[in-house]
Amino acid sequence: MGKIAWRKRIIKICVFLLFISACIVLLDRQVRPVVEAMSISYAKILAEQAINTTVSQILEENDISAQDLITITRNSEGDITDLQVNSILANRLKTSLSDGVLNGLLALEEQKLSIPLGTLSGIQLFSGWGPDIHIRVIPATYVDTKIISTFTSAGVNQTVHRIVFRVVVDISAIVPGYVSTGQIESDMVFSETVIVGSVPNSFAQITL
Repeated sequence: MGKIAWRKRIIKICVFLLFISACIVLLDRQVRPVVEAMSISYAKILAEQAINTTVSQILEENDISAQDLITITRNSEGDITDLQVNSILANRLKTSLSDGVLNGLLALEEQKLSIPLGTLSGIQLFSGWGPDIHIRVIPATYVDTKIISTFTSAGVNQTVHRIVFRVVVDISAIVPGYVSTGQIESDMVFSETVIVGSVPNSFAQITL
Protein backbone atom coordinates (compact mmCIF):
# COMPACT_ATOMS: atom_id res chain seq x y z
CA MET A 1 0.00 0.00 0.00
CA GLY A 2 2.86 2.29 0.83
CA LYS A 3 4.51 1.66 -2.53
CA ILE A 4 1.27 2.48 -4.39
CA ALA A 5 0.86 5.75 -2.48
CA TRP A 6 4.49 6.64 -3.20
CA ARG A 7 4.05 5.94 -6.91
CA LYS A 8 0.91 8.10 -7.00
CA ARG A 9 2.82 10.89 -5.32
CA ILE A 10 5.65 10.57 -7.85
CA ILE A 11 3.12 10.68 -10.70
CA LYS A 12 1.45 13.79 -9.24
CA ILE A 13 4.82 15.51 -8.88
CA CYS A 14 5.72 14.63 -12.48
CA VAL A 15 2.36 15.89 -13.77
CA PHE A 16 2.79 19.10 -11.76
CA LEU A 17 6.31 19.64 -13.13
CA LEU A 18 5.12 19.00 -16.69
CA PHE A 19 2.30 21.49 -16.16
CA ILE A 20 4.72 24.12 -14.85
CA SER A 21 7.10 23.47 -17.75
CA ALA A 22 4.26 23.82 -20.27
CA CYS A 23 3.19 27.10 -18.66
CA ILE A 24 6.74 28.43 -18.82
CA VAL A 25 7.07 27.47 -22.50
CA LEU A 26 3.73 29.09 -23.38
CA LEU A 27 4.59 32.22 -21.39
CA ASP A 28 7.98 32.43 -23.10
CA ARG A 29 6.33 32.20 -26.51
CA GLN A 30 4.02 35.06 -25.60
CA VAL A 31 6.60 37.26 -23.90
CA ARG A 32 9.69 36.64 -26.07
CA PRO A 33 8.55 38.68 -29.13
CA VAL A 34 7.58 41.62 -26.91
CA VAL A 35 10.81 41.53 -24.89
CA GLU A 36 12.95 41.21 -28.01
CA ALA A 37 11.12 44.05 -29.78
CA MET A 38 11.26 46.35 -26.76
CA SER A 39 14.91 45.63 -25.98
CA ILE A 40 16.12 46.26 -29.55
CA SER A 41 13.95 49.38 -29.75
CA TYR A 42 15.49 50.69 -26.54
CA ALA A 43 18.97 49.80 -27.79
CA LYS A 44 18.35 51.64 -31.09
CA ILE A 45 17.37 54.81 -29.23
CA LEU A 46 20.59 54.71 -27.20
CA ALA A 47 22.67 53.89 -30.28
CA GLU A 48 21.14 56.68 -32.38
CA GLN A 49 21.87 59.18 -29.62
CA ALA A 50 25.48 58.01 -29.56
CA ILE A 51 25.70 58.23 -33.36
CA ASN A 52 24.29 61.78 -33.51
CA THR A 53 26.56 62.97 -30.71
CA THR A 54 29.65 61.44 -32.32
CA VAL A 55 28.91 62.80 -35.80
CA SER A 56 28.29 66.30 -34.42
CA GLN A 57 31.58 66.22 -32.50
CA ILE A 58 33.60 65.05 -35.50
CA LEU A 59 32.12 67.69 -37.81
CA GLU A 60 32.80 70.38 -35.22
CA GLU A 61 36.40 69.24 -34.74
CA ASN A 62 37.13 69.13 -38.50
CA ASP A 63 35.35 72.44 -39.26
CA ILE A 64 34.22 71.28 -42.72
CA SER A 65 31.71 73.18 -44.86
CA ALA A 66 29.54 72.02 -47.74
CA GLN A 67 31.74 73.98 -50.15
CA ASP A 68 34.76 72.01 -48.96
CA LEU A 69 33.09 68.76 -49.99
CA ILE A 70 31.33 69.75 -53.21
CA THR A 71 32.13 72.54 -55.66
CA ILE A 72 29.28 73.73 -57.89
CA THR A 73 30.03 75.43 -61.22
CA ARG A 74 27.46 77.66 -62.98
CA ASN A 75 27.21 79.15 -66.45
CA SER A 76 26.58 82.81 -67.24
CA GLU A 77 22.82 82.31 -66.81
CA GLY A 78 23.25 80.89 -63.29
CA ASP A 79 22.41 77.28 -64.21
CA ILE A 80 24.49 74.49 -62.71
CA THR A 81 26.80 72.94 -65.29
CA ASP A 82 29.22 70.93 -63.21
CA LEU A 83 29.59 69.40 -59.76
CA GLN A 84 32.98 68.33 -58.45
CA VAL A 85 33.47 66.25 -55.32
CA ASN A 86 36.53 66.50 -53.13
CA SER A 87 36.92 62.72 -52.97
CA ILE A 88 40.04 62.83 -50.76
CA LEU A 89 38.28 64.91 -48.12
CA ALA A 90 35.08 62.83 -48.47
CA ASN A 91 36.92 59.54 -47.93
CA ARG A 92 38.86 60.95 -44.98
CA LEU A 93 35.65 62.23 -43.42
CA LYS A 94 33.87 58.90 -43.96
CA THR A 95 36.71 57.05 -42.25
CA SER A 96 36.64 59.48 -39.30
CA LEU A 97 32.87 59.13 -38.98
CA SER A 98 32.96 55.32 -39.17
CA ASP A 99 35.75 55.02 -36.59
CA GLY A 100 34.19 57.61 -34.29
CA VAL A 101 30.72 56.07 -34.43
CA LEU A 102 32.08 52.58 -33.77
CA ASN A 103 34.03 53.82 -30.74
CA GLY A 104 30.94 55.65 -29.48
CA LEU A 105 28.83 52.50 -29.80
CA LEU A 106 31.50 50.34 -28.17
CA ALA A 107 31.38 52.72 -25.19
CA LEU A 108 27.71 51.79 -24.77
CA GLU A 109 28.75 48.18 -24.26
CA GLU A 110 30.77 49.24 -21.21
CA GLN A 111 27.88 51.17 -19.66
CA LYS A 112 25.45 49.58 -17.21
CA LEU A 113 22.18 50.12 -19.05
CA SER A 114 18.92 49.01 -17.49
CA ILE A 115 15.20 49.26 -18.06
CA PRO A 116 12.31 48.41 -15.68
CA LEU A 117 10.76 45.01 -16.28
CA GLY A 118 7.31 46.59 -16.61
CA THR A 119 8.55 48.84 -19.43
CA LEU A 120 10.21 45.89 -21.14
CA SER A 121 6.90 44.00 -21.10
CA GLY A 122 5.41 46.52 -23.50
CA ILE A 123 2.28 46.92 -21.35
CA GLN A 124 1.62 50.62 -20.82
CA LEU A 125 0.03 50.04 -17.39
CA PHE A 126 3.26 48.50 -16.05
CA SER A 127 5.63 51.05 -17.63
CA GLY A 128 8.29 52.18 -15.16
CA TRP A 129 7.46 49.44 -12.65
CA GLY A 130 9.34 46.36 -11.55
CA PRO A 131 13.01 45.50 -11.05
CA ASP A 132 15.61 46.84 -13.46
CA ILE A 133 16.69 44.47 -16.22
CA HIS A 134 20.22 45.00 -17.52
CA ILE A 135 20.68 45.42 -21.27
CA ARG A 136 23.92 45.09 -23.20
CA VAL A 137 24.16 46.95 -26.51
CA ILE A 138 26.73 45.31 -28.80
CA PRO A 139 27.48 46.92 -32.18
CA ALA A 140 28.82 45.10 -35.21
CA THR A 141 32.50 45.58 -35.94
CA TYR A 142 31.73 47.41 -39.20
CA VAL A 143 30.04 50.78 -39.66
CA ASP A 144 28.91 51.80 -43.16
CA THR A 145 29.07 55.59 -43.69
CA LYS A 146 27.83 57.36 -46.81
CA ILE A 147 27.80 61.00 -47.89
CA ILE A 148 24.74 61.68 -50.05
CA SER A 149 24.24 64.78 -52.18
CA THR A 150 20.68 65.35 -53.45
CA PHE A 151 18.89 68.00 -55.50
CA THR A 152 15.10 68.23 -55.14
CA SER A 153 12.67 70.64 -56.72
CA ALA A 154 11.42 73.40 -54.42
CA GLY A 155 9.21 75.32 -56.83
CA VAL A 156 9.57 77.27 -60.06
CA ASN A 157 13.26 77.45 -61.01
CA GLN A 158 14.28 76.59 -57.44
CA THR A 159 16.10 73.52 -56.16
CA VAL A 160 17.11 72.44 -52.67
CA HIS A 161 20.60 70.99 -52.41
CA ARG A 162 21.16 68.76 -49.39
CA ILE A 163 24.23 66.95 -48.15
CA VAL A 164 23.33 64.11 -45.81
CA PHE A 165 25.56 61.85 -43.75
CA ARG A 166 24.10 58.34 -43.51
CA VAL A 167 25.38 55.86 -40.94
CA VAL A 168 24.31 52.21 -41.11
CA VAL A 169 25.28 49.70 -38.43
CA ASP A 170 23.97 46.39 -37.07
CA ILE A 171 23.52 46.08 -33.31
CA SER A 172 22.48 43.41 -30.83
CA ALA A 173 20.58 43.89 -27.58
CA ILE A 174 21.13 41.26 -24.90
CA VAL A 175 18.90 40.84 -21.86
CA PRO A 176 18.93 37.77 -19.59
CA GLY A 177 17.61 34.89 -21.70
CA TYR A 178 17.02 36.94 -24.85
CA VAL A 179 19.08 38.25 -27.76
CA SER A 180 17.69 40.68 -30.33
CA THR A 181 19.36 42.04 -33.46
CA GLY A 182 18.52 45.00 -35.62
CA GLN A 183 19.93 47.56 -38.01
CA ILE A 184 20.17 51.32 -37.52
CA GLU A 185 20.13 53.71 -40.45
CA SER A 186 20.67 57.23 -39.17
CA ASP A 187 20.63 60.32 -41.44
CA MET A 188 22.02 63.70 -40.43
CA VAL A 189 21.51 66.74 -42.69
CA PHE A 190 24.91 68.42 -43.00
CA SER A 191 23.79 71.31 -45.19
CA GLU A 192 20.67 72.51 -46.98
CA THR A 193 20.80 75.26 -49.61
CA VAL A 194 18.15 76.72 -51.93
CA ILE A 195 19.56 77.13 -55.44
CA VAL A 196 18.00 79.35 -58.11
CA GLY A 197 18.38 77.93 -61.62
CA SER A 198 18.09 74.59 -63.36
CA VAL A 199 19.99 71.49 -62.30
CA PRO A 200 20.90 68.61 -64.66
CA ASN A 201 19.08 65.36 -63.89
CA SER A 202 22.43 63.57 -63.64
CA PHE A 203 23.06 65.47 -60.39
CA ALA A 204 19.76 64.40 -58.78
CA GLN A 205 21.57 62.17 -56.28
CA ILE A 206 25.21 61.38 -55.74
CA THR A 207 26.40 58.90 -53.11
CA LEU A 208 29.99 59.05 -51.97
